[in-house]
Amino acid sequence: MTETATMNGAEALLELFRAQGTDYIFCSPIAAWAPLWEALAKRKATRNVETPRYLNCRHEVLAVGLAAGYYKATGRAQAVLLPTGLGVLNGAMALRSAYHEHIPMVVVSPDTLVGVPLLVISSLVSLIPVGTALGVGVPAPVMVNRRDPIA
Repeated sequence: MTETATMNGAEALLELFRAQGTDYIFCSPIAAWAPLWEALAKRKATRNVETPRYLNCRHEVLAVGLAAGYYKATGRAQAVLLPTGLGVLNGAMALRSAYHEHIPMVVVSPDTLVGVPLLVISSLVSLIPVGTALGVGVPAPVMVNRRDPIA
C-alpha cells in the first residue's frame, strides 16, 4: 500500500511558485494569508526547502515594486500577494507601471471580484480563478495581451 501525499491550497500554491522558478513572494499581509505562512513554516521545518522565500512588505506598492525591480535585475518573474479590494487598488498604479514596462509577475489576491481567489498572470492583464489555474497548472510567467480571451 502506498501513501499519497496530500497538500492544502497554500502548499499547492507554494509548490507551483517553486516549480515556476519563483525566488521570492512579495506580500502585503492580511489574515487570509495565514495558511500560506503556516505552509512556509512547515516546509522549512520538515523539508528545509528555502524557495520561494517570503518578504513581508508594508505596502502594496512596495510589494509590486520589489517584484518589478527583481525582474529588472535578474530577468526572473516573481510572485506578489495582495490583500482583497483596497489592497489591489493600492497596488494598481505599480501594477500599471509594470504592465507598461512589460514586466511579468504573478499577482494573487484572495476573494477578489467573484468570491474565489484569483491569479493575475503578468500585471493587470488577465484574471484567472485559482481553482482553474491549479487544475491545469500555471504557465511560465509571460506577457498576455489584455484583449486575449482567458481559456
